[in-house]
Amino acid sequence: MSLSVDMGWEIRTTGAATNGGGFIDSNPGTSVDYSQQDAAQLALSDIATDGAGTGVSSTTGGFTAAMEGNCIYIAGAGFTTGWYQITGYTDTNTITIDRSAGASQSGGTGNVGGAYLPNQTDATLFLNTTNKAQYAKLHWAAGTYTGFNSTVSVVQSYQKWVGYKTTRGDTPIGNDRPFIDLGTSPGYIYWSGSQGNIFNIRIQNDSTTSSPSQTFYTNTSGHVQANCKIVRTGNSQYACRFGGDYSQVIQCEYQSALGTALEWGDASFAASFCYIHDSNYGATYTTSGAGGGLFSHCIFDTIAVNALQLYFGSKVVNCTFYNITGIAVSEISFYTHVVNSIFHTCGTAINGNKSNLSDHNVFYNNTTNFNNGILPGDSDLFTDPMLADPANQDFTLAASSPCFDAGLKLGVAQVGLS
Repeated sequence: MSLSVDMGWEIRTTGAATNGGGFIDSNPGTSVDYSQQDAAQLALSDIATDGAGTGVSSTTGGFTAAMEGNCIYIAGAGFTTGWYQITGYTDTNTITIDRSAGASQSGGTGNVGGAYLPNQTDATLFLNTTNKAQYAKLHWAAGTYTGFNSTVSVVQSYQKWVGYKTTRGDTPIGNDRPFIDLGTSPGYIYWSGSQGNIFNIRIQNDSTTSSPSQTFYTNTSGHVQANCKIVRTGNSQYACRFGGDYSQVIQCEYQSALGTALEWGDASFAASFCYIHDSNYGATYTTSGAGGGLFSHCIFDTIAVNALQLYFGSKVVNCTFYNITGIAVSEISFYTHVVNSIFHTCGTAINGNKSNLSDHNVFYNNTTNFNNGILPGDSDLFTDPMLADPANQDFTLAASSPCFDAGLKLGVAQVGLS
């Protein structure tokens, strides 16, 4: 057996690396969630197992029926260290766990419940193999996590990390989000499992060397990030890299002061409502398979070289490019579209060719609006878009901005409703 699918896990800076951490309501009306507390509900130092390794006993005792569905962290000489789900309650001295912790062992430790606090020694063990079934949801409480000094690998697919401030589901923003601070270590988050989700979390690495090459990296498909901030400082490396296809980022912030803020490497990547800023490169792709990218309602602010590099069939819709020293949009291949976007104080606004579509955009205070053969659109505007205060990250439009009602839009007549 293994841990239950859809089990929830609690991660707190006030927890402990040897706490149980996980809970699923396996016996409704009886099971009690002991994961959402700092200390273990029960800590034992005389754990023993039966011949199958799934029967766990303690002479000291203290087990209750309410503990069913909670996880117990078991360790000790001869035991298989890890997190086990309590699947059955016999009496105060005896429980059953989901799989063998080592047959006929004695003298082990066992902690039931309590939030988990990651550290480098066992973080990868905690996140992977039989210790985390697919679809597990890890709830990260607000605070700063500094216990990582090398790569943290996540091999399980469908795992979800969700940050919260005070109570689960409160969707924190800004510095209220939990912060995984990798410091100046060579460590990074490496997610090799597919379709992982990260919501409401900040991650940063400040290493001054070329290792690590990024703060977050995945080489698999279907990942989602929402309301996250990922930063790389100290070296010309990447903040966040997606190597697989069909990933998307929503309302996220990416920054790499000396390197590249965001990179995707395969087809159908999508970014919407993101802030990519104060970096050498904004968003780039790695392979010729990176077609069909979509950037919608994103802001690119203060980028030194290229703000956005596109490939075959990519699209830019309702984006703002401000203070781009080099090229705002570099359209490398054919059939890319740039519409309803603002280019303000850029070296070159759009670098493309005649096969690219560019229209209903606003150009202001750029050194060069078009380069390499791309032509102005019939509905382009060449005027001040009247951004509120872009130098201080306020990109809203003044009430009298000429951008209102100037974009490409679909009216009822075009869809046969009038």
